This record gives sequence, structure tokens and C-alpha cells, in this order.
Amino acid sequence: MHLVNELLQKTSGSGYHLYTDRYYTSYNLAVELLKVNVHLAGTVQRNRKGLPPELSKKLKLKLHDVLAYATKTVMMLVWFDKCPMHMMPVPRRYKGE
Repeated sequence: MHLVNELLQKTSGSGYHLYTDRYYTSYNLAVELLKVNVHLAGTVQRNRKGLPPELSKKLKLKLHDVLAYATKTVMMLVWFDKCPMHMMPVPRRYKGE
């Protein structure tokens, strides 16, 4: 959040998209960034705090299966290729909680 706050103070723009890898992506970060109109997208670790239990347990998926989960603010996906890929894509619209 410190990095994003610095960026927002030095620019006059809004509606930024932040792309992160699995070490930084989290549900809590996505919600906090949306409060300042910054969208988050990235892969996420399966055992990350805040993920719904349906996505954090071991899943039995077939090749190219997709499992989606959405809250009011954040969407999460699991896509299976050789192993499950957990991700948070950029939401299309955000209207607040």
C-alpha cells in the first residue's frame, strides 16, 4: 500500500491496474486497493489468507477446467492445466461495497 500511496500522490491519474505475482497477491490487498480505485490482478497462492475455503482446498479438476468464485468486489479463478493455477483477474467494474 505504501508504494501505491506514493504513486497516487505523485500523479493525478486514477483507475490504475497493479499486476503482482503469487507472493504479493491477496484478497485483503485487492480490497484495500479497490478503496483507492486501483485494480489488482495476479496469481495467488492456494494457502493465502482470505481465500474462500472452496478454492484453498485440494481440488479434483480435469484438464482445462475452470472454477470461479466472486464476492461483491473481487473475482477469483482456478484453472487446471498441469496443476491448478489460482488467480485474481482485474474486475470489469467496481461500484463499492
